[in-house]
Amino acid sequence: MNDSLRSRFLPKLIELGGQRCARALAAITAAGPGTPQVARAELHTLAGEAGILGLAELAQLAQAGERDCVAWAERGDVAARARAAIGVRTLAARLRA
Repeated sequence: MNDSLRSRFLPKLIELGGQRCARALAAITAAGPGTPQVARAELHTLAGEAGILGLAELAQLAQAGERDCVAWAERGDVAARARAAIGVRTLAARLRA
C-alpha cells in the first residue's frame, strides 16, 4: 500500500480500532455465553484492517488475541481469557501511540 493511502486511512483505523478494542475488552470482561466469539470477531476484523494498511505488528497482536479467544471459547482456558484481555489493552495502547 502506498504511503498516501496509508496516511488517508490511518486516522480511521485508530478511531475504529479503539472502538473495536473497547468492545472486545467489554466482551472479555463480561460474564455470559458468546462473549469469546464477540471479542474474537472484533479482533479478527481489526487484524484484517491493520494488515490491509501494512501494519504487521498491530495485525499480529490482534491475531494473537483472536487465538486466545478461541482457546478460551473451545477449552474454557481462563489463562487464555486473561491473555486476551492483556493483548487487547496492549493493542489499544499501540493504536493510540
